[in-house]
Amino acid sequence: AIKAAMPDSPVVVAGPNIVPTLTEVGFCLYDLGRLQDDFRDLESTEGISTLEIDYFRADDLADQDSDGILEVSLAAIQACLALAERTLDKSSILDSSVIRARNAVSHFCVGSAKRSPPVRLKRGLYMAGDFVDRTGHASWSTEKSVVTGRQAAQAFGADFALSCIEETKIIPA
Repeated sequence: AIKAAMPDSPVVVAGPNIVPTLTEVGFCLYDLGRLQDDFRDLESTEGISTLEIDYFRADDLADQDSDGILEVSLAAIQACLALAERTLDKSSILDSSVIRARNAVSHFCVGSAKRSPPVRLKRGLYMAGDFVDRTGHASWSTEKSVVTGRQAAQAFGADFALSCIEETKIIPA
């Protein structure tokens, strides 16, 4: 169900308000079965999806116990992938891990994508990463680097007529 819900990309970026409990919290959802060889066999042979959620602006979420975070995460995955209610529940989880890093990385301003420079500077010259001081709000974001890297690859593919580059769809953060 996960791979079918993410047909265009193994990465989904979701801004805040995906579910009521995440009013200030956004996240990146990674389908590790498509991104890392270690998890690819689980999906192809056993039908097991391996996902990672990397939250940003999540200090309040980090105060919850691991079961609470897992419940919020399942609701967020269902909402951002438009899965039917109760498609995912705790009984479908084989293993989980919650790592908390308060006041850590993945700090960026909601709505900052609108103020970011384009990834294509000109045909043949592309930029990617999280490199912009947005009016005094310095940011450091792995997610932003992943997304702009995919966008730069897509722009490169379009400029040089490469059909192997998939379109990157982004939920604005």
